Amino acid sequence: MLQGEGVFYLGKEGMSEVKKTTGELLDSGEQVNFKSERPAKYRQISVKKGDVIISAKGEYHGMKNTGKEDFIFISVIVPLPADYVALG
Repeated sequence: MLQGEGVFYLGKEGMSEVKKTTGELLDSGEQVNFKSERPAKYRQISVKKGDVIISAKGEYHGMKNTGKEDFIFISVIVPLPADYVALG
């Protein structure tokens, strides 16, 4: 991340309820839905300038800006071809 601060949400389909309740995925009491509308509990990670975040194959993610500045970040998708579906 080059500028800004916020929360990065990371989830994976098929995560067991045991892992969800042991802290591997944190439940903030807030249901988080992204444009893909996948209802799930997400691990929430605070992010700021200088952080590097990796989302592995099979994981889905999103970010929420909690700061006063715009997010500025670089996204790299490898290997190609990417196995994602653009939502926008």
